[in-house]
Amino acid sequence: GPRTLEDLAARLVEGGERFFSDDEVDFLTEFRDVWPDAHLSLPVRRNVLLIGLEAMHNVTRHSGARRVVLRLAPRGRWWELEVQDDGIGLPATALEEEDAGLGLASMRRRAEEIGAQIEWGAPPAGGTKVMLRFALRGGSRQGWFRRSHEYAGPSGRRDR
Repeated sequence: GPRTLEDLAARLVEGGERFFSDDEVDFLTEFRDVWPDAHLSLPVRRNVLLIGLEAMHNVTRHSGARRVVLRLAPRGRWWELEVQDDGIGLPATALEEEDAGLGLASMRRRAEEIGAQIEWGAPPAGGTKVMLRFALRGGSRQGWFRRSHEYAGPSGRRDR
């Protein structure tokens, strides 16, 4: 499996290229030039990969998008994975009901397994954005995630 972030990014790109292989969709990636060589824990790499693939799969099945952007970037102590499309957007009911057809509940469950946060949004320009914020060695529910709500930004106390 993908051991590092760079491996994980490569696996996600392979998946995206499979999903968006026809010429109808522009599949773009935004990555760092230099990757940290930190190893990912097995649950993190497995769940981040599966969430990313599910998000891209949803785009192909439901959105009618012409453009999909996959981003993986650091934000503070976390990394963020984003899949953004310019399609029809989520149905209004999807988030309330965690629409089973979109796999939202299973994506949320996977995120919780690794102490990550997942959000779905509608960018101003339309379409859908899925954003997953995770730690490279995210554990299960206990640990830093519960305390992370108290994390007060760069000047705040850093929980270890």
